[in-house]
Amino acid sequence: MVADAAKYFTIRDYASKSEGPVRDAYNKIIDAYIRFKQSHWGLIARYIIGSAKKLNIDPKILTGVGGTPISSLIAMGDLLAKNKL
Repeated sequence: MVADAAKYFTIRDYASKSEGPVRDAYNKIIDAYIRFKQSHWGLIARYIIGSAKKLNIDPKILTGVGGTPISSLIAMGDLLAKNKL
């Protein structure tokens, strides 16, 4: 049932058509997710990029566990911020 609902709308669509508590809750979730990702990026910078630089490895060639290029994670912050309503 939930999978079927995803065909017809997204949570962002629902929140954008709502006022008050629904929209506020949605924006709070986005804010929390941005804070989590900022913390995650801090760990990446400190432990992965920092270690790579010490070993003279170009950080631009590094990937995350799932294969995501480290360099693309920076652009993700801008995308997340644009999701707020």
